[in-house]
Amino acid sequence: MKKVVLFATVFLFGVTTFAQKTITIQTKPEDAKIFIMNAGSGASEIGVGKAELKMGKEPVSVMVSKEGYEPVEKKFIKSGSGEVTEEIVLRNRIVKITSNVYDAEIYQDGVLIGKGAREYEILIKENTNVTLMAKAPGLLSKSVVYYNMQGRTEPPVSDILLLNDRVVNITAHPAGSSILADGIKIGEDAKQVTIPFGNCVTVSVVKDGYASAEKSYCNKENMIAPPLNEVFVLKDRIVQINTTPENAQIKVDGKVVSNNGFKLLVQEGQCVEVEVSKEAFDMQKKNYCNTPTMGNLPITDHINLIEDEAWTSSIQSDQANVNFSVSVNPALNEEAAWKMLSQIIMSQFDILEITDRSTGYLRTAWHIRVFGNGTTVRTRAIVKQGNIDPLKYIVKVVSEISIVKNASVKDDENFREWDRLLKSYKDLISEIQARLQ
Repeated sequence: MKKVVLFATVFLFGVTTFAQKTITIQTKPEDAKIFIMNAGSGASEIGVGKAELKMGKEPVSVMVSKEGYEPVEKKFIKSGSGEVTEEIVLRNRIVKITSNVYDAEIYQDGVLIGKGAREYEILIKENTNVTLMAKAPGLLSKSVVYYNMQGRTEPPVSDILLLNDRVVNITAHPAGSSILADGIKIGEDAKQVTIPFGNCVTVSVVKDGYASAEKSYCNKENMIAPPLNEVFVLKDRIVQINTTPENAQIKVDGKVVSNNGFKLLVQEGQCVEVEVSKEAFDMQKKNYCNTPTMGNLPITDHINLIEDEAWTSSIQSDQANVNFSVSVNPALNEEAAWKMLSQIIMSQFDILEITDRSTGYLRTAWHIRVFGNGTTVRTRAIVKQGNIDPLKYIVKVVSEISIVKNASVKDDENFREWDRLLKSYKDLISEIQARLQ
């Protein structure tokens, strides 16, 4: 691999002033190599840590080097005779660095020095430090600081700026959306998510009133790399439906979904009908639309059911819509019994629709009561002769309630049987039984 040297090697040239013919060279560090620089033929090693140099008439250049250090070169010139010791100290450090990503950008103290496809020799002068950073699109940047000073960890001889962890730039809409990584909130609206090498991370985007969105990203061998950027747009809405009373039944598009509150999903461009009901309360229907023309949906909606006046004006009764057999006291003849029966019925109903003593059949017209909420309750009595000897009548109180608001009393399809009786009719059967028996 071709090397790019980003420093100027410091060559220290010195001419001794001592009369000498032998020079003992010592190095620091002690395992540095000592070379004589031969003009035209390169360098010759003469020792490690210590070497003797016999001087002749010609100047001699000596270089001291060790891997991880900047080499130092010094020139000696003979001047007289004698011996002297010379210490050569390697003070500046060199780190050979590269990156595992060929197109990563390498920065030294914030200045771009090249791409990760090459090896660089970084000079760290004595009592200084150097900051290196490698970065590449879609990968988590790597920074390292090398120190060349006492009390600090020595720099390595060589280093690889490994870029293994992936990053995805997440953008979330609408504004105020929270971004979560594996369930932990890391920011809002925009955030860089790190996917460590060999792992997967699940990113969620959430906001009150919206259906959340979620996606997993994996940084594993033989798997597709995560994208550089991902945009999450929350479009489906969530409405928390609460009710009073709390245990009201909730239907969505006709299907029962809950009896104690409900998180309603309204997809983009759709409308949903919600029906809330409970016995003794008026049922309510409401539409929720997630369309541009229908305005903003609430985050929470409270539906308060109003007490049903028809319910409070009636009682649960096992006498509603049931045939009751009433035996007539033998002391009463048929005429007297029919008269008494008719009088009891007329005390509760204004109009007799059909009355025929000969056949023993009587039917009142509907008695109508319309309540303020539009509910209609209709009630009538029907009497049939059940037996002649002994005399017996079959009495039935018909109670029906409308299934639509403000229903016409003539439209039978708008009514259903009701297992309750208006309070004014609760004792009708009991009175007939008591007075005829």
